[in-house]
Amino acid sequence: MRIAVTLLVLAPSDDETARMFCAFAAERGHRAVMPQGFNEVCVTVTSGRDASYHVDLRVDGEPVRGVLHRGIGAPGGEDGDAMFAHAEALAVWWSALALWQGPVVNRATRQGFLPSLDPLLLARVPGVALPPSSLGRPLHAAAPAERVNVHRERDGMFLGRDTEAQVPDEILRFTLFDPDRVRYVLLAGDRVFEPSQTGGIPSSATRSALAPLLDRLRSLGADFCLLVLEPTGAGWRLLHVSALPTYHQFEPVLHLVFQALLDRLPAGQP
Repeated sequence: MRIAVTLLVLAPSDDETARMFCAFAAERGHRAVMPQGFNEVCVTVTSGRDASYHVDLRVDGEPVRGVLHRGIGAPGGEDGDAMFAHAEALAVWWSALALWQGPVVNRATRQGFLPSLDPLLLARVPGVALPPSSLGRPLHAAAPAERVNVHRERDGMFLGRDTEAQVPDEILRFTLFDPDRVRYVLLAGDRVFEPSQTGGIPSSATRSALAPLLDRLRSLGADFCLLVLEPTGAGWRLLHVSALPTYHQFEPVLHLVFQALLDRLPAGQP
């Protein structure tokens, strides 16, 4: 018999994936709260001169037992007050989620508020390489017959494929890919899924081949992320990695993924 617990789901108000997870947890008797302000949650961070610290998270006086972290979104406006309030909230949550001793899915670290998943660093993992890519402004930087993903270089934002991305005055990165060979792998807690495969579970050979990469992701605090890969004869090309998977990317195995996240938190423990 599982004991009902209070979970904190840190996410922007328009995050439908987070809301669906909250509903999933509620159906199993747990309380999952998406706070939209500090009037709904109490965060206390206490530090001592001897470098000791204690973090307490509470919702309506009830202690939080686990956190699903999906960020706090963008500032509520471009004026100085909104930017300041957002920076203050970010500082509070960054400290709390990095130092809190309870379980956090996608824990904040000194490398980043959300796990820092730089493909250049992940490509150092044995068996992982980056795909051919080029930088430029004109969309014809890639050969017309080739399929490309287009990202904005300054922040890595995905802009579309091929000629979908019409962005003036930006440096763009064009990444070649073969749509017939692309594979999507989802890491959720201690489980690995391949949503496009029958049953949503990767083969043992795939899990074994990806084990070094998955171990590296977990070491970075990333235990809920989506990998876009292209197999090669010698390993894998890492096309993209995201710490913010959305439900439509794993809809065939939605309940299995949400259960894996609950299992990572006290809500999945008897």
